[in-house]
Amino acid sequence: MDPVAQLTETALEKALAITQQPMGNLQLIDWQFGHLEIAAQRGFGPQFLERFRIVKMTDGCACGRAFRLRESVVIEDVADDMAFLSLRESAQEAGFRSVQSTPLISHSGAFIGVISTHGSHGPNSRQLEEIKGLARETADELIWLRSRVGTLATAREAIARAKELLKHPKPDTFLGKQHQTFFSRAD
Repeated sequence: MDPVAQLTETALEKALAITQQPMGNLQLIDWQFGHLEIAAQRGFGPQFLERFRIVKMTDGCACGRAFRLRESVVIEDVADDMAFLSLRESAQEAGFRSVQSTPLISHSGAFIGVISTHGSHGPNSRQLEEIKGLARETADELIWLRSRVGTLATAREAIARAKELLKHPKPDTFLGKQHQTFFSRAD
């Protein structure tokens, strides 16, 4: 398993343990398209996963609101929440009544995604503070991991280019243009 996937799975497991809920997901932002995508999940069936595969900040679900507001959103009872009206059937089919969604925001303020837990009750204040700490820690670790993965990918690309250049050397690749004429002269 790649390190980013492993981290998202671990963070979700911790969030479920903190809130003592059976279901949850962790979504990461796709900056190219400006939406959240599920990176890890527990307890959901294919219909729920398809319905929430992509979440926009304009969506009325808890994770959409956390995305838009950049703060935790707790819906104690989805049946009583008017903004959740169009999603009640999805919640009923999935088997949850309550949901909390907390944004993954690093210490430097970078928004990375949202971690949500679903079940029969919302988190108490202590649990919510623990989730916020976990979310911040997870965001920091994701940034660090992505920078390492990006650095490794860049290094691998540079090595591949260097190997290709060694197979088919061109004088101007290694030396400046002024030396190219020296090597191409037939004296």
